[in-house]
Amino acid sequence: MESYLSQQFTTEIWPMFSRSLNTQKSKADYYSVLNDITRYTKKDFIELKESEAQGYFNNLLILARNGKQSVKTIKVKLARLKSVSNFILRHSYLFELQQTYTKNPFLRITLPQTEDYLLKKNVPDIKELNDILAKAEPDLQLYVILCLMVRCGLSAGEICMLKFEDFVSDSTGHVGIEYCYRGVKRYIKLPEDVLELIRQYIGDAEVSNSAYLFHNKRGNQLRIRDLERLYLKYLPAEEDPHFTLSDIRNGSAAYMLVCGAPASEVANYIGIAPEWMRRFEHVIPELHKAAVDYSNIRIKTLE
Repeated sequence: MESYLSQQFTTEIWPMFSRSLNTQKSKADYYSVLNDITRYTKKDFIELKESEAQGYFNNLLILARNGKQSVKTIKVKLARLKSVSNFILRHSYLFELQQTYTKNPFLRITLPQTEDYLLKKNVPDIKELNDILAKAEPDLQLYVILCLMVRCGLSAGEICMLKFEDFVSDSTGHVGIEYCYRGVKRYIKLPEDVLELIRQYIGDAEVSNSAYLFHNKRGNQLRIRDLERLYLKYLPAEEDPHFTLSDIRNGSAAYMLVCGAPASEVANYIGIAPEWMRRFEHVIPELHKAAVDYSNIRIKTLE
């Protein structure tokens, strides 16, 4: 079978890197994935670009979806390729590659967070989401937080970091949240029902001088573990079914998909890589504006 690994790679780089591997099996496994990606891209390893590396792993995820490869195996392959690339970067002066090999093309590869695709039983449906909100009603802060998860797909971390200065409005008066991660801005449109609820929460808040929307009585940022503790107070882990905060966010995304939002728009709206939307393919039989516009969930105002 044809190899696309260059003579420089096979005679200089590989012998030096392989000395760090303890067994022949490890050496064979590393060399196999190196050959695999270079045959797929038809390029030498030191010539690979980020887009080509992502394309290779996108193809592996298609194999995983069809049951021909596990996500666990794919993650191992990614770790090995990252390791080889980091080795080349550290020793680029030895291979006279300082000018041409300047970045690891595998650092931004995105893969599902878990080994398996999401299972339907672990993703709350519309009735279960409604039950969760009903149980949280006695605590206004928790209710507003869960509404942001259900309606807008925000993660616990994003919610805890939310500051008043993050709220923005456009020329037409629509209000949203501006997030910036790794220099990339993302805008989350807020539905009117959630916006009205946030206004009610701000008016009732005990501390008005905190920079954070969700805070304790001293005005300090609400921590994720404190949010989880508050959540378990009203929705104990012993309940059946019990859904985690991450499950609720997944339920929000799944419902947007069910209501017809394109997967790419949902991914952009909730701030995840498009490739991760494959995790929902065992939950949503068919993946049928801002993604939230497709959802007909409405949050009631508390008395």
